[in-house]
Amino acid sequence: MKKDQGKFVALIIAILSMWILITLFLNSSFLKTEGKLVYSHDDAYIHMAMAKNFSQHGVWGVTKCEFSSSSSSLLWTLLLSFSYSIFGVNELTPFVLNFFFSTVLLLFLYYSFEKFNFYFFQILFVLICFIIFIPLPHLVFSGLEHILQILIDLIFIYIAAIAISSDVALKGKISRKYFSLFLLAPLVTMVRFEGIFLVFAVCILLLFKRQFVKSFILGISGILPVLIYGIVSVSKGWYFLPNSVLLKGNRLKDLLNFEGFLNFFYIGIRHIVYNIHILLFIIIILCILLFLLKKQKSLFSFYTVMCLIFLITTFIHMFFARTGFFLNRAEQVRYDSYLVAIGLFVIFNFFGYILREKIFVQKGNFFERLALIVFVFVCILPLAERGIRMSVRAPQATFNVYSQQYQMGLFLDEYYKGEHVIVNDIGATNFLADIKCLDILGLCNKDIGDLILKERYTKENIVKWAYENNARIAIIYDDLLRPIEGVPQKWIKVGEWTILNNVICAFNTVSFYAINIKDVPDFIRNIRKFSTQLPEGVICRIASLNYKRKK
Repeated sequence: MKKDQGKFVALIIAILSMWILITLFLNSSFLKTEGKLVYSHDDAYIHMAMAKNFSQHGVWGVTKCEFSSSSSSLLWTLLLSFSYSIFGVNELTPFVLNFFFSTVLLLFLYYSFEKFNFYFFQILFVLICFIIFIPLPHLVFSGLEHILQILIDLIFIYIAAIAISSDVALKGKISRKYFSLFLLAPLVTMVRFEGIFLVFAVCILLLFKRQFVKSFILGISGILPVLIYGIVSVSKGWYFLPNSVLLKGNRLKDLLNFEGFLNFFYIGIRHIVYNIHILLFIIIILCILLFLLKKQKSLFSFYTVMCLIFLITTFIHMFFARTGFFLNRAEQVRYDSYLVAIGLFVIFNFFGYILREKIFVQKGNFFERLALIVFVFVCILPLAERGIRMSVRAPQATFNVYSQQYQMGLFLDEYYKGEHVIVNDIGATNFLADIKCLDILGLCNKDIGDLILKERYTKENIVKWAYENNARIAIIYDDLLRPIEGVPQKWIKVGEWTILNNVICAFNTVSFYAINIKDVPDFIRNIRKFSTQLPEGVICRIASLNYKRKK
């Protein structure tokens, strides 16, 4: 078998391996969810609800009633909306798109590493690492935009490294690459607003290289979608940035006083230290950068530029955005998966470089090679554990969402269509049910967002808000309101659902509250009737009665 054929076979094996893993996990999920395709994150249904309303009613919002700035991925919501306009509203589209983009990602990685002339086992190892470490199967089942984000970001970094590089061999490609870079920058920010960090990192390097005009053009092209969306959002009475960005990230106003600055700095460092996989990437790539600077004597070689882009982007993300640790949910790997992908891309490019240049093949370098192998092996262990754990848990995660948020959506669709309902998980409840959603966390309700941002989120104000919006019932996590001393006393608890073996939902138990006493009898009756169709293992407690669905 020729070398090129062997590498291509490695690509086919890697793609088939990923497809087989996804198929096995999908089959396992179907066995748990009674044959329904369910995603492992309720946030997937937020995009699906917005896409449904935009394609059917022309309303960019979680409900068809009004605009809501609830998505930080404009591109993903638009893709879903476009698909729904052609094929109709369905639950399959996010899965198909992620399956497709994960395959395209492997193809891109194969062709980007082809210049190093990796052998069969080398290219197979590289591709398998990306599948497991990111991890791609888990992100496919998330139903979210992160695989598309990784694909766009890696293409952007690859082109940026060529464009900024001072390498003589790349000179002929640079002019064309800048044009591609300017076109890609809007997609980087549209796929997720965190893409601003990546664009900003490249702009900084262009400034250091005294490419002021190109840095300015790149920055404007990258921020343009954010500006346009912000203007539309403000015109609708909302904030410039989506509520999901404002409410879940660190805020610039925290830097305005010394105490706030220290706390801001402390949280950023804590994010880095406690996310051990990110810390290891930073250490490894810093070592690679120092080695390259010593070897190549240039700050703007292709490989040093990639290292610098990763380091700048990662530090900005860890200080201003969130991770699984920030949410006290290590399972939320999706927020930093793009950093893992970029880190792997940089590291494997470096290894391709040292293999091609035969840097460690001289006699007498045995111990250096051995130390390098041991160092890399130790560093990949946390990534392997993280990726395998999350991929294996994907079917259970889909069952958790099916048992909790998905059932909430079915319940509201059956008994409370058109009613004002308070919830804290707004995805499946709005995709499956046509309700007037009152989001107690403020992602799709600006009034609550105002209370949180202005630090007026109190029990009294929540009671007032519920009354002014004619809320009938609430389906929420009790624990979410602990910072304000619990659920309002006037709300009447009529039942709760508890799921077992929870690996993804914020809390095991969701509670049902009647806002007015007159709604209690009907509410109890509805929960009791619906409890007979709950998935196996969901514990349903109604007033003083206890149920547990059995086989």
